[in-house]
Amino acid sequence: MQIDAGDWNLRGVITVTPLLSRRGALLMPLLALLAPAVAARADTAPDARQFINRLINKALQTLAETTTDESRREQDFRHLLRDNFDTPRIARFVLGRYWNSASEQERQHFVDIYREFIIKSYAAQFAQYRGETVKVTTSRPEGPDITVVNSEIIHPSGDPPIHVAWRVHRDSGNDYKIVDVDVEGVSMLLAQREEFATVVQRNGGTLSGLIQALQQKLQAGESGGKS
Repeated sequence: MQIDAGDWNLRGVITVTPLLSRRGALLMPLLALLAPAVAARADTAPDARQFINRLINKALQTLAETTTDESRREQDFRHLLRDNFDTPRIARFVLGRYWNSASEQERQHFVDIYREFIIKSYAAQFAQYRGETVKVTTSRPEGPDITVVNSEIIHPSGDPPIHVAWRVHRDSGNDYKIVDVDVEGVSMLLAQREEFATVVQRNGGTLSGLIQALQQKLQAGESGGKS
């Protein structure tokens, strides 16, 4: 089966490419999957801020360890992703209606390869950061279990900061997971949902086409190709 990838540009859970290019498009957050439309509980905000602050500090510490080789960095980000991002929930959202029509085996296969794609993409992207700091600024509840935590990436060069909003979900056990990241007003979930839908449509409307396209991207990266 030949995959028609066209000019589509796959991105990962934390969209680092927009961080570097400062994309200006604006997409409204779509939270129907992430939280019911009921009154917010404001007591989630302080703990959500602490969660994001700890996560950022841990990531920056990893980046500051200049002796860390690529495989170790990838392993560290694998743990960060597994522990702090709700990958199954994100995968279900970005597939949209194609998730409903997929078999359980296809769903699990997609979640696994999607997680691997994110790790490979962003371990490499984050390696480019040197000296940036991140400041958590404000937060606001956006549902009973969803809090948006705002932050700024501050460049040592004095360039204008990049605004990043982290959408955090609190589960019934009071554990926090990231379910979306907005960079300069661009929702990762919405942008990626559109991209994935385009790839699926170009390949017969089946999830297997998207999975194969992701596999090809991973293989190209491992062989030194450009993604």
